[in-house]
Amino acid sequence: MNKHKPLITAAALLSVVCLIACFSVGCGDEQKPSETTVPATATPSPTAAATTRPTRPVNHVEESFHIEPTTVMQNAHMIGVDVMLQDELESGCEIYSAVTLLHYYGFKIDEFDFIEKFLKTEPVYTDDEGKYIGPDMNCAFAGDPYMGYGAYAPAMQKAINLFLTQEKSTRRAEVDKSSTMKELCEKYIDKDNPVMVWVTTDMFMPDGYVEWIVGYTDENAQYKEGDTFRWPTTEHCMLLIGYDDDNYYFADSLDATVVGYERESCEKVYKEMGSQAVYLK
Repeated sequence: MNKHKPLITAAALLSVVCLIACFSVGCGDEQKPSETTVPATATPSPTAAATTRPTRPVNHVEESFHIEPTTVMQNAHMIGVDVMLQDELESGCEIYSAVTLLHYYGFKIDEFDFIEKFLKTEPVYTDDEGKYIGPDMNCAFAGDPYMGYGAYAPAMQKAINLFLTQEKSTRRAEVDKSSTMKELCEKYIDKDNPVMVWVTTDMFMPDGYVEWIVGYTDENAQYKEGDTFRWPTTEHCMLLIGYDDDNYYFADSLDATVVGYERESCEKVYKEMGSQAVYLK
């Protein structure tokens, strides 16, 4: 008697059952993308982009400029800070950087009080004609910090100074948009002053944008109402805290750790993002 015959028969029966089940549920059909899938080269809607901002980018350019976070070298000039984790405010890298900066100088505030009491926010929405409307990000945080877009240096400077004024502090936040990252280190890091900088996640050149029509401005505006604002979907704010001969080092709220990137990569991305920095004096 063939001992393997019952096993073969059982296997054959199992195959038939599986085949019938597959036809009943449609398995074997080619998986189709959902209607909301956006090609990498297209401009996603503000809603789609807002749900993906905190993630690491998938499609990169300039790969040769990127290195993994590196071990701090002995000759590095480093400023010690307590790095915060960007957990509840998923789109709040600028907020975590600002609060970390304030903590470094001894001020007591958390990220929630900062957005509720001091940070100007403006929604990004669709008007009656189907057009996306939002703020000049130099003037306000675009969208909801819990799941939105971001804010640029002048808007963050304004929020920080509102807090400092309430605290009756003589310190003030200032924007520096004329320096290279090397010059930021010479001006501020060498004097143990951390600096907020606007770059991208993983220090790749921006490769995707969301556009909206500017519907809100203030005294810091760099766009007029009716202009088109383009937001790089990989925009990221970190606190520059050190450097060595090869790398710049940052307090990164995405991972609540210190990361290092090769100098040339940082300079290129920083310039592309407008050479935006905020420091306290």
